[in-house]
Amino acid sequence: MSTATNSDLTLMSATIIKNIRAVASIVVYDLLFKQNSMRLEDQFIFCYDSFHGAPEKNIVSQMDLLLSGHRFYNRLFTIELSSNVTDRNVAAIPSSQNSADGSLFYLKNRYCTAKARFLRGKHFTKESLSSPTKTRPQDKITGRNVYDLAQSTLRNLKKVTAMAEEWLDDGKLPSGRSWDDLYDHLISKSDEMSKEKGSYTGWIAFEILTKYNEHGENILSLLNNEDAKKREGEGRSDFRKKAKLKNDAARSVQVGADTNAFRNRGLSIQARLHVIEMAQVEDAKKIRKNEVDVANANTQLQLLLEERKQAILLAKSICANFDKDDEFWKDVLNITEQVKKKKVEIESLMACKKMCDSEIDKSTKMAESLLANLTEDASTINIQDNAPQDNVPQDSVPQDNVPQDNALQDNVPQDNVPMIPPQNNMPTVEMVAGVASAGVEGTEVSRKRRKCVPKLDHNDPMSLYYQMKVEQVEEDRRREKEERRRERRETKKEEKRWTMMMMALCGMGKKINKMIPDSGNESNSEEDV
Repeated sequence: MSTATNSDLTLMSATIIKNIRAVASIVVYDLLFKQNSMRLEDQFIFCYDSFHGAPEKNIVSQMDLLLSGHRFYNRLFTIELSSNVTDRNVAAIPSSQNSADGSLFYLKNRYCTAKARFLRGKHFTKESLSSPTKTRPQDKITGRNVYDLAQSTLRNLKKVTAMAEEWLDDGKLPSGRSWDDLYDHLISKSDEMSKEKGSYTGWIAFEILTKYNEHGENILSLLNNEDAKKREGEGRSDFRKKAKLKNDAARSVQVGADTNAFRNRGLSIQARLHVIEMAQVEDAKKIRKNEVDVANANTQLQLLLEERKQAILLAKSICANFDKDDEFWKDVLNITEQVKKKKVEIESLMACKKMCDSEIDKSTKMAESLLANLTEDASTINIQDNAPQDNVPQDSVPQDNVPQDNALQDNVPQDNVPMIPPQNNMPTVEMVAGVASAGVEGTEVSRKRRKCVPKLDHNDPMSLYYQMKVEQVEEDRRREKEERRRERRETKKEEKRWTMMMMALCGMGKKINKMIPDSGNESNSEEDV
């Protein structure tokens, strides 16, 4: 036996080579289907590495597996043991034509012509199957070509599957028919699926990779045989809608930090800020509760220790020596048991507090998710400077889901500002935008604050949020100042009232002294002398 020559390689038609290549391509595409989502360029790289092999990435070539008849690939070949192969001449035969035991791999008769049988290593090799054309065997087919060939094969396989179900009798061969009859019937219908004469791309893959053979095993995971079944009242659009819903549900699984819960729910920037504020309130309540529980437990422990100390002094004063039967010493023992239980309770509370502190707060997670996608959502914010009240869109947050806070109604100055009625008593981003835009037109903003506060950027939601917080802090300070002034005025009024009362009492006392006669002054003076 000799090695493959150009004349031997030209015996196989381009259609047979393309269909054998399509078998490996559709298997590569099936492996790609099982991988995580990736970019199109990365998919081409994966197809190239899986088709040709990448030892540095520990990826085995599908062409090597095909030519070696690995697993289901052996359905392509008729394996024969040559009678001319002996222990002496087995080393002289090229390894590409025979296996270690001298077996020869011929393509099955269905894939050969009447003139010649095609032998592995002689009529087709890895180079001839991996090159795009016969004239350039040194070139390798690209990953994009493998990808396109696999998609074309998959489309034809789905069409052929539907035709096969119509020809079969409830999934079984009709009486007196064989699988070869089914294959011949489908090839005769190839004009309805492909422009190729006498065949279609993927007819070899259909015979060895689907369940329509004597093995009855479907090798491809991406080929859903149920799609070809005709169902009453449903068209292809219904199948596509159901497949879309199924794929969306499968692809909506969170993958690290790439997903955004806010964006999936379609919330606006303002609604997101409200949700974050509510989450911060809940986190603050949880932290405060843990601190209060620990503080209360420590206070109770201190009281128990003081009580035990007093009980010990009382017991020693009555019974100097310890006596467990004495009622006073029994009280000491009972208090000691309570102290031990309280210490265990404090340890559990501290462990719970430590665990809660180590966890990332919900508000922190939502804030990080908001900031990560803020640049994408900033273009959706539409803020108009000095817009009239009727032209400003209202927030669409449901009122039942936002806590009522009447203390925030008057957080924004009202002078010469086109105000928008807040939703659910919460300050809105439009309110802050109105305050910032009207700052030069009479808003009560000091010059010092104007210098300290950065300029408001209407296209930056975080700038609006910061400005809103600044306005809230200033309003709280103004209220505190007014409260202190009111208290001082009340105090001054009270002091003035008491002063007037004391003055009135003093004046009344003087009048009374004048009305009392001055008797006995002379006798007193004589005695003094």
